[in-house]
Amino acid sequence: MSDGWPDRTAVDEAWRDVLSGARSREDVRDWTVPWVEGQLGVGRASDLMVSNGLQYLHGLGLSNRSPDGLRAYMFDDDDAAARYKAWQVRCLEYDLDPAGWSERQIALAKQRIAEERREASE
Repeated sequence: MSDGWPDRTAVDEAWRDVLSGARSREDVRDWTVPWVEGQLGVGRASDLMVSNGLQYLHGLGLSNRSPDGLRAYMFDDDDAAARYKAWQVRCLEYDLDPAGWSERQIALAKQRIAEERREASE
């Protein structure tokens, strides 16, 4: 946490704790809040995959009420596990070429925006 952010090991541990049931989604979400919502004022994480993982963990607690009044998570356990695996893959890809990874993500985002604009104009 030399830059004020947790390290990847801590983020990975939080993921595994949620998936195993050792910590609740709400507990882990609360843990992510100072970084994801910018309450610490520590600037950007030196490891982009740390902030990426924290953002996903922050969202795992999202829920809504079903018609019978019970809370249902927006991402079920299988979705959460798939998001963890996807984060692990992103970490590997990022580590191979951080600058290239970021450039590819920007290009993909621009492509998706262009597609959405085309769809909206049709």
